[in-house]
Amino acid sequence: MHSNKRIYPFVDFIRFFSMAGIVWAHTDVFPGNIAFTSLFFRPEYLAVYIGFKQIFKFSVISFFMISGILLADQLKVVKPITFLIRRLQVIIIPYLISFSIYLIFLSIYGDVAKLMKHSNISSFKIAVYILFYSPYWYIPVYLIALIVILVFHKFVNKIWFGSLLLLITIFYTFSPSSQTKDHTTAFFAFAFYVWLGILINEKKLIDKIKKWRIDVLIGLIVAAFVLASKQSYALLINHNTFYFNNLRFFNQIYGVLVFCLLIRICPEKPSFFILKPRQETYGIYLYHIFFVMFLVRPIIEWMNYKGWYPIDSFWLVLLIFIIQFILCYILTTAFIKILHFYRIPVLGIKAETSTTKSSRSINSRSLN
Repeated sequence: MHSNKRIYPFVDFIRFFSMAGIVWAHTDVFPGNIAFTSLFFRPEYLAVYIGFKQIFKFSVISFFMISGILLADQLKVVKPITFLIRRLQVIIIPYLISFSIYLIFLSIYGDVAKLMKHSNISSFKIAVYILFYSPYWYIPVYLIALIVILVFHKFVNKIWFGSLLLLITIFYTFSPSSQTKDHTTAFFAFAFYVWLGILINEKKLIDKIKKWRIDVLIGLIVAAFVLASKQSYALLINHNTFYFNNLRFFNQIYGVLVFCLLIRICPEKPSFFILKPRQETYGIYLYHIFFVMFLVRPIIEWMNYKGWYPIDSFWLVLLIFIIQFILCYILTTAFIKILHFYRIPVLGIKAETSTTKSSRSINSRSLN
């Protein structure tokens, strides 16, 4: 078994970049679909826009693979049901609190009423819709993937089991019905990537990845990036709404390759300055959408109302997008740091701390 020094540095390293990618994916707020499509979907700008958004599309797959790498060690010393209970204790209450507050804010803002009027369905179905078409989709899908792995934990070392999970992922990737849906409702598609993380740990592939040639790895990533972007372009031209689906075939390859690159280039002791990816990543995930929807969006709408939003300038809008991303990431991180400083239990800080200590003691015992 690898020591903490060999596992956790690159885990936090990948957490940091992947969480930045999640915020990046959700800060594309514009003053209306008409202005957005009329500008970004112009032939001379479309390829640039797709490439711009594709950069961080490795983030979701990376998080599932990280969970698998960490789970591999836990399964050796903790019963699956015990591990599941611990995970639920850490993530569920903060998740439900955050999602409930988010629904309240959407109701105050008028979004829930607009959806109910437009679709003529119940408030419960609206909540389910928001759950799976907002950043909050990740936790239910993660728990499903985790439960699949834990239920069949006796077979996680078997290649046939991983192959079966891969076939399920391929079904979601290429099935005609699945291609008309988003990755947020692909409930069993990501279990394979949890298993793949376990495989990397169990087969001690981390040391081998550390020896890969960087130039070859970057070359493969560039190729996968281009192919994934072209796939998005083709989907968009064919009027597929989910042209940035994480389960695009080439995007999955891109995600795994970038994950390996981050392992390869991670220093032994990465410095995050005042940032603490292990303690802050989950909070940033839960609350970044608040700053996107209830701070950035009103600002953009106000700028558009005043006639200050440059709806005819592609490059200025792109610059504004980058500013939005930086603003949301900094403010969300500051908010999480405040919650941590005052020990506000909305993020389950005590549970996270105890779990962290438990993980450290488990790894310490395993090494002895």
